[in-house]
Amino acid sequence: MFKIFLRVPARRRRRKEIKMMNKKAIAAFAAGATLLAGFAMATPAFAGEYTDKVYAEALTVKTGAEAKVAEAQAAVTTAENTATEATKKYNDGLATFLKTQGNTEGKYKQDNAGKPLFEAMTNANATLASKKAELRKANVALRRAEADFSAADLAKRLQDAKDAK
Repeated sequence: MFKIFLRVPARRRRRKEIKMMNKKAIAAFAAGATLLAGFAMATPAFAGEYTDKVYAEALTVKTGAEAKVAEAQAAVTTAENTATEATKKYNDGLATFLKTQGNTEGKYKQDNAGKPLFEAMTNANATLASKKAELRKANVALRRAEADFSAADLAKRLQDAKDAK
């Protein structure tokens, strides 16, 4: 009987604590939303004057970046084909060389027949790696150009809407 009286106030206290936590969470959310709304309202004030030149320049940069990505992708494809062919020639020559008893891959790399194939394969793989790095850089530039173009496009739409009023 004594235990029942002690539990009731504890339950009431827990409920109040939970309500207070919810109130704190709501207050924090409201503060964050207010701050975010303030940033949204202040952003147009920080933006510079929009001109058609900005839009045209962003479009030109984006188009150039797209062309560079396409060019880099073509270079990677070509380098992959070259590396595949060089590796195949090396492996075919190695398989033939290893059929002779006592031959190893190390000897093949030093042999007159294997050394040029090994060097060609190594160079083709190095070229492939550099072309892939160029493609990554081109993709990064394209993402930046697309972001800049999106901002310029939005600014143009806002300016057009403002002019229409």
